[in-house]
Amino acid sequence: MSQQKNNPKLRRVAIVEDDSGLRDQLQKILKSAPGVCCVGTFGSAEKALEGMIAAQPDVILMDINLPGISGIECVSRLRNDLLATHFIMLTVYEDSDRLFKSLVAGASGYLLKRTPSTKLLAAIREAHEGGAPMTPQIARRVVQHFMRAEPSSEMEKWPPRGRDILDQ
Repeated sequence: MSQQKNNPKLRRVAIVEDDSGLRDQLQKILKSAPGVCCVGTFGSAEKALEGMIAAQPDVILMDINLPGISGIECVSRLRNDLLATHFIMLTVYEDSDRLFKSLVAGASGYLLKRTPSTKLLAAIREAHEGGAPMTPQIARRVVQHFMRAEPSSEMEKWPPRGRDILDQ
């Protein structure tokens, strides 16, 4: 474990997913990928809130639709304690409401659960390097939203992290 903490190129990733089959599949993908280390898996937001600070991940793969506390609320709560951590939302939902709530809460990226493993690993790398991974369809929704919005009033409502993501 000490090698994992001291290796700056190693991406430490945690998973928050209530579906045990998908959680196991994601863990296998991470274990098979070079340069990635799975530092924790959590079946609920409540469990993640209890154990995530000790795990100290660089990137968290967060399910949006969790029982109890939602993934969006979990990101919002963890953001204050894990300032250097990047959150990638994983979801089956493509709706704009969840997308924007996730970004406002502090998510760096937003991917659909059906994203192929190669693109998921690329998204982890991108988030770790300061990017904002999204599928092209999701990115288009963000762009379309801001094309319709009043630029100054909408941007003023966003927290600094949200504006940083859009700048990228």
